[in-house]
Amino acid sequence: MELAVYADEAAFDAFAEIVATAPGGGAQVHVSDDGGLTWIRDPSDAAGGDAAPPCQHDRPSLAIGLVEAVSQALDCLRMREQAQGA
Repeated sequence: MELAVYADEAAFDAFAEIVATAPGGGAQVHVSDDGGLTWIRDPSDAAGGDAAPPCQHDRPSLAIGLVEAVSQALDCLRMREQAQGA
């Protein structure tokens, strides 16, 4: 999982997205800072198979779940850093 930040120098703007990569690297989920959700699957990934039905999720609930998971991870990291500094 990573936080990708992009700069738009023409519009003097920036945006970010959380990128979660599936184990083995065959697919990625991108959750943008405006709530957009993009699923990208590597077409050369034979393990994914073409016969599999498309994943359907409640997009707002999925985005909220991802944000909660990342927030919890950041809270744990911050607490660990504070404990090491004490």
